[in-house]
Amino acid sequence: MEGLEVRVTVQGAHRDGTARVHPQVLAGLWQAPGPCTLRFGTRRVRVRVAADPSLGTGQVDIPLPLAESLCLPGSLRAGLRRQGGELVLGPLIGLLVSPQALARLRRDGLEPPYSGYARWAAELGAILCLFSAGDVDLARQTIAGLRPEGGAGRTWRLTPARFPLPRVVLSRVFSDDRAGAGAFLSRAPALDCTVLRLGPLGHLEGLRIVSAQPDLVTLIPWTRPLRGDTLTDALSRFSEIVIKPDLPAAGTGVYHLRRRRRGWLLTGLPASQRRQEWLPNHAAVHAVLGRLAAGGGDYLLQEGVPRATFLGHPFDLLALVQQDGHGRWEASALVARVLPAEADADPAAAGWTAPAEVALRHAFPERWEDVWERARRAAAAAARAVDRERGPRFELGVHLAVSPNGRIHLLQVEGELRVEHLAPLHDPYAARRVYGCPIACAVALDGENGHVPRSPAGTCA
Repeated sequence: MEGLEVRVTVQGAHRDGTARVHPQVLAGLWQAPGPCTLRFGTRRVRVRVAADPSLGTGQVDIPLPLAESLCLPGSLRAGLRRQGGELVLGPLIGLLVSPQALARLRRDGLEPPYSGYARWAAELGAILCLFSAGDVDLARQTIAGLRPEGGAGRTWRLTPARFPLPRVVLSRVFSDDRAGAGAFLSRAPALDCTVLRLGPLGHLEGLRIVSAQPDLVTLIPWTRPLRGDTLTDALSRFSEIVIKPDLPAAGTGVYHLRRRRRGWLLTGLPASQRRQEWLPNHAAVHAVLGRLAAGGGDYLLQEGVPRATFLGHPFDLLALVQQDGHGRWEASALVARVLPAEADADPAAAGWTAPAEVALRHAFPERWEDVWERARRAAAAAARAVDRERGPRFELGVHLAVSPNGRIHLLQVEGELRVEHLAPLHDPYAARRVYGCPIACAVALDGENGHVPRSPAGTCA
């Protein structure tokens, strides 16, 4: 997969099927002059490669008819590598976004997180194509998208261009914006295109998948769907219970139930809208939570676990787990979410973030590295399990809690974590991993010999 960065020019004066290449490029790729296949995205053309010492260093000159057959978006800088008997330009990586996000990019220019992806793609010699599902012409297998240009200290600009279908697409379309993308997502594998995607993942479904792993099942707190019988069981077993929607709702709809004297105190979150209700007995709890369950949507019950503290406040951990260019799932970022002392039912609802290392050093000064490493391993193992059953994906969020004794609890696997939530850490090294890992993963998948497009498990709608 090693390649060279080249300057590709499109030459209208030459109409034959010969691609002229500077001799040093051919030598660097161990490519002999003569006929070969040139690939860009999912397009392939047969060409004759000829050495031309009159070209500039690193230049590849492609006749206009070949460029049109490849659907090459004009002259550009790109990677060129030799792979499986082919010469591969790019690679071309698609970044699928919602129509609303694409309209903002057209209006306001390239901005995070998309500028992060563009920067990393440029470093790897990849060509990034930003598009929405409505820009895809499935009949012609082309995309009318945007190509980021610039970077490296210069202002990014977005250039409209026509592309072939990429071999690999990163989908940053969230479930609430997915209308209209179904046709492309369902047909992409048949067109030699793998879509690495985000997608909603219920608490119960994620924990069901993870619980099949012997080394993870002991980390999962008692979790059940909210029903009359499960509520009775929970009230008899635990002094603290968390009630939350099965599908994450940005910290809303979360309740914390604590045993108080002979009754129960029900607290609703987020903290800015806290409401408390004293419930004197089990019947009162059943009545209130029964109305909640009847109001629509699926809720679950989870055992409330004790949390370690940082500066007197409970905290838990959020891991962004991504697949890297070697196919490994690793925690690209691990943050501590610090909570007001009484609002420890759901960390997304209130509080602030801190580097996980800082919080763990404070809570476990003698063994923080061991806790840190165990949390990262648990998060990576959970992501691998979900990707195997509900993939292909390129990133997942894993919520963990740490007890005062250092025990790790696996609370939730989230399928649509927004990486922008990690921005308050201002960690440039984490930013490189957060934006770099998805691009490196896509580049590696594009470079697989005998590439077989991965089909999504479950539904894409």
